[in-house]
Amino acid sequence: MPITAAVDDVQTLLALYDSAPRHLTKLVEDLSAEQLSRRPDAAWNSGAWTVNEVVQHLADADTVFDHRLRRALAEENPTFAAWDENRFADALAYNDADAIAAVAIIDQIHRRSLPLLQSLTPEQCQRTATHPERGRQTVQTILHYAAHHLRHHAEFIAAKLRHL
Repeated sequence: MPITAAVDDVQTLLALYDSAPRHLTKLVEDLSAEQLSRRPDAAWNSGAWTVNEVVQHLADADTVFDHRLRRALAEENPTFAAWDENRFADALAYNDADAIAAVAIIDQIHRRSLPLLQSLTPEQCQRTATHPERGRQTVQTILHYAAHHLRHHAEFIAAKLRHL
């Protein structure tokens, strides 16, 4: 996931994490079923997934990020399992799922976790966990990925919408 190389400061990450669900909601709340499920043309340069598939991926990814953050805070250097996002999309029929329900899940995850994340001490932000592909990560690094991931994919959604 090409987010950014440098990890932002915690306050910047928290602001981004807080605003991301509202940004996603504005992008998709008024889309028709056809707009949500239309396969993008390769010339759009916006990825192969439909808008709905991206939204479903974001709901699953936010669930994973939330779980990873909580494990890193509660356990001593836990090791995370990797997951194949494309297999999830295929096996879980992302394009047939309810996009508005997925957006609601994302919103609830962020609402539930934001107070916890806002209460973190600098020491808690430096707690670690091990990712199977990225190696050792701090809570702050995991928050960085969580905060930027939704915005990153929202850019793809916006690009798709310009062609619908």
